[in-house]
Amino acid sequence: MLGKAPCDLKFVDIGRLRYAQAHETLYEIHRAILLRFQMYQSKDRLVRGQRMNMHSNALIATVSNRLTNGVAKYREIRITLLHLGDALKKTSWESILRELKDEDIVGITAEEDTRSEGLRSVSWIWKLTESDGMDGEGKKEALRIEWCKARARAHRRQEECLLLNEEMHHASNYCLF
Repeated sequence: MLGKAPCDLKFVDIGRLRYAQAHETLYEIHRAILLRFQMYQSKDRLVRGQRMNMHSNALIATVSNRLTNGVAKYREIRITLLHLGDALKKTSWESILRELKDEDIVGITAEEDTRSEGLRSVSWIWKLTESDGMDGEGKKEALRIEWCKARARAHRRQEECLLLNEEMHHASNYCLF
């Protein structure tokens, strides 16, 4: 009776949880890709000067690290699912959650794609998300949220700079007095 041994149900639950975790991690990867692209565009349009440029580069590096961590996490989850799939004799998920290669980690818009017009194609990670319910509005909403957070941080930093200039003015007047 090889292959007919009963499977422990906790492995089935772990498999379902890992499957959901893989989808959530792909969503995090999408958000990081979209945010990084938006930050590069904003930097090109708005950032002037060395200090602002260094601050923008630090923020972009933070988002890039988040993307790198998400990719590593997805790959680990997929390996776990492969092992669980072998044990449970379930491999139908492999056509949905494919191997994540470096060339798959690209943006959805044509501006991000450096290939020629005839060779452009949307990566499977974007097609998967659309079929799972993350439509264009969901992506726009994610961008709006991240933009609002970044704008609030920029306003706080600008206020700190204004306060610092005022303090420097008071300190120099005190020294002259």
